[in-house]
Amino acid sequence: MPSATVGQLDTRVLGRIDNNSTLYGQSERYVYYNEAQRFLNIITGFLQTTVPVPGGAVANRRWYDTPAPIIIPLKVQFSGTYLHKSSLTRIGQTNPTWTQDTSANLGYPPASWVPVGLTKFGLHPANSIGGGEILVTGIQDPVLFTTSNPNQVLPFPNEYLEAMEDLSAFSIQLKEGFPLFQAANMLYQKFMARMGTESRWRNLSMPVFPIERQSTR
Repeated sequence: MPSATVGQLDTRVLGRIDNNSTLYGQSERYVYYNEAQRFLNIITGFLQTTVPVPGGAVANRRWYDTPAPIIIPLKVQFSGTYLHKSSLTRIGQTNPTWTQDTSANLGYPPASWVPVGLTKFGLHPANSIGGGEILVTGIQDPVLFTTSNPNQVLPFPNEYLEAMEDLSAFSIQLKEGFPLFQAANMLYQKFMARMGTESRWRNLSMPVFPIERQSTR
């Protein structure tokens, strides 16, 4: 269970940057802590929730908005049944008339959901009756850290604390000159290596800096 606080994270990161709270102010540090937790959450998919679509199904409506606070939808339920995830290409190939299909003319309720980006999704077939509950499960946006609440608990297991430290300490030092930046870059490489084993996404390609290619020669 998570037990470390953002105040403890701040202390540990400060120790990595020579406790220079003058050059790296508190407000600036917290910006990077929030960036790190958001990035870590997207990569690991650790923070998930299930929320209903407001108002439920509307008769013959096909497209719905991904409900907040979900930022990446992963699963959709209709009236208590998980729907099959499809894609625009696949459903267009298997069901050429899918944009006109309804539960009335096909004779069965919604069976598939089709994500369109991250903010919208479609149901196939569209529900002709309306009123059915639509539940969306997905990765949620974490609660942001604030300087006024150093006792706020990190939302991740303690084993992720070092990864947050590495990414935060690296990001904070991006404004430094080359020698310090080069040293800080080792933290980024360490973070990437860890995320390569923790990522929930297949074929994830992490960004690479030219400095990393130079260091491997």
